[in-house]
Amino acid sequence: MEWSQEALTKIEAIPPFVRNMVKETVESYARDMGFSCITSELLTEAKEKFMGFGKHHGSSIAEKQNEIKRDLTEKNINIGELNRETSVLSAPEMRRFLANEGVDPLKFAFDRKFAVHAGAGGFPVEKDKIHEVWNCLANEEDSFEKRVIYIHIPFCVTRCAFCGFYMYPFKKEDSKRYVDALIDEITLISSYNLIKSKPFQGVYLGGGTPTTLFGDDIKRLIKHLKNMLPLTNDCEITLEARVYDFDDEKIYSSAEAGINRYSIGVQTFDTKIRQNLGRKAEKEEVLLLLDKLVSLGHAPVIIDLIYGLPGQDFDVWNNDLHTIIDNTKIDGCDLYQLNIFKNGLLDRAIRDGRLPDAADIPTQSEMFRIGRENLYKNRFRRVSMCHWSRTQRERNIYNYSIRYGATCIPLGCGSGGKTGDYNFYQEGDLDKYYEKIQKKEKPIASMTKLPDDNQIFREIAGQIEEGSVNFEIIEKKFKKDLINIYKPLLMQWEKTGLINFNNGIMELNIAGEFWNVNLTQLLIDYYMIHFNEKPLKGVMSL
Repeated sequence: MEWSQEALTKIEAIPPFVRNMVKETVESYARDMGFSCITSELLTEAKEKFMGFGKHHGSSIAEKQNEIKRDLTEKNINIGELNRETSVLSAPEMRRFLANEGVDPLKFAFDRKFAVHAGAGGFPVEKDKIHEVWNCLANEEDSFEKRVIYIHIPFCVTRCAFCGFYMYPFKKEDSKRYVDALIDEITLISSYNLIKSKPFQGVYLGGGTPTTLFGDDIKRLIKHLKNMLPLTNDCEITLEARVYDFDDEKIYSSAEAGINRYSIGVQTFDTKIRQNLGRKAEKEEVLLLLDKLVSLGHAPVIIDLIYGLPGQDFDVWNNDLHTIIDNTKIDGCDLYQLNIFKNGLLDRAIRDGRLPDAADIPTQSEMFRIGRENLYKNRFRRVSMCHWSRTQRERNIYNYSIRYGATCIPLGCGSGGKTGDYNFYQEGDLDKYYEKIQKKEKPIASMTKLPDDNQIFREIAGQIEEGSVNFEIIEKKFKKDLINIYKPLLMQWEKTGLINFNNGIMELNIAGEFWNVNLTQLLIDYYMIHFNEKPLKGVMSL
């Protein structure tokens, strides 16, 4: 498919994390409409009107739009446009500040989920100013106490249907070359005042699939990181892993290097559902790996489960939970609600009939209740809305710090981070990433100036993750009359059964826990409207 120069320029301005999916969607739309070249006008039309709307090639525009409306209202599924920088699933104008009344709040408090993570957006920094701003930030000492590092590994052996974050297929030669570039990037930033001013409490290797890298490369990456950057004595260093490619050589190499937390993407133990989603390992293989990691004792072992997957009924979900409880000795788990991204692999597979429907939101809410009840009953400790620990070894430092607006230094192609009042994303084009590293440039592709009161929003978001918000403490810290600002919302949310509000403290009940991202986003938006600021488009506030 040909692209005009103007259209190519526009596509380059799209956030790197989502650029490939946007290109695929636009090209699919162009083919459906009979175009052989994508112009600037066609790109704009596809982005604004038809992203994810195509199911039947012969349908009219109106039919396609009505079809999506029917899907969203009748099926009531948790679906939205994928925006990897903002984490937004639906536009602000679709949000309702007041919860639905006269309904079961766990199932029906809101019509849909607003975002994957709540945030206020920001003001994009002009492209020619990005490195000037970055150099100023890099030369200043950091004022934030919470500090973490995120390392992105953009490769996967297979593309999983549920994931919106696929970037590049893995080739054997990628491992050494990419780790060489990461080592050069670590060396490049090691002399910055921003980096040297305070130690980091957490490092997270995410993806993509970090365990596509060879064991020796994982080892030399972590050793170089520990040699060059200041880490606390108890720094949590997490490695995300897939069962399929996490062999003995990688396990022992990562442990020797100093990885002290493993996060294993299980999603479900049901072999058929796993393989329908693009996972390769069977249930028995998953359990063998978990048992091996726990038995070695090098580091706490955490797994991810997703509820609401196609084909995952209540029996399957209960079996997933009891497999954790009865058949593993893992240190903790994360229970995530399935998000479906329009025009992603999972959305298309469901629409084409290759997979059964995913659970609707009321069913997901019941799965949330069952998961919560079972983990509490079996002595798991709630760390945040999604994270649970079974032993004291699980600390969840990286995720906890991010929620409170920690400094996050990004490393690698397509990584994102935050420093001071700015969010930024690194180059998502692998060739451009290598090129900038070779030139000894920090490969930043986009940057956003956060709202002035962003740290208030992060304090609210962080406290909500822990189950309650003490507005009096936040008022004292930031000198804002928050209780009076939020009183209309808090009274209505209490009336509808989402929260309890007493003595300046908003405490989430089970319904509020399920809808916690909506509540956080609405508090942010309501604050900005109160001060005559329109909710801004831009990167989510990490």
